[in-house]
Amino acid sequence: MIYDKMIALCNRENIVFAYGDLQYPLNGIYISCDGLHTIMLANAIKDNDPLRNVVLAEEIGHHFTLASNNLPQEHWNRLNRMNFSKEEALALRWAAKYLMPLKDIKKANMKDVTSIPALAEYFDVTSSFVLYWLSLPDIQMMRYQAVV
Repeated sequence: MIYDKMIALCNRENIVFAYGDLQYPLNGIYISCDGLHTIMLANAIKDNDPLRNVVLAEEIGHHFTLASNNLPQEHWNRLNRMNFSKEEALALRWAAKYLMPLKDIKKANMKDVTSIPALAEYFDVTSSFVLYWLSLPDIQMMRYQAVV
């Protein structure tokens, strides 16, 4: 269901989407240049719904968080590597908020879906993605305020 929603989002945003033979450990790639936007996911994750959903959401996150073209480049100096890390963090954060919005977390909690594996299954994402979501500063703040 979320996968279909993301494919529809790609279509609305004019993002070309395809599967291809990407080399492990690369599961997905987003390339944007001069108004052409493309996402490719690895054939290897096509049938792993939770991983596929996380990777696709993160690649869509690049579309919404990158300021300009992002043709692949070597990260040969420290500044390039730092910018790369920031771009990845922004895209992953976008994916977390997209796949696990707070309003849906509240619905899950009302259904007593609270463990990490249960949340992963509920949202059709990986357990490590749920752990990432829980580590976000605004989520930590929300959890702290609920305790106080």
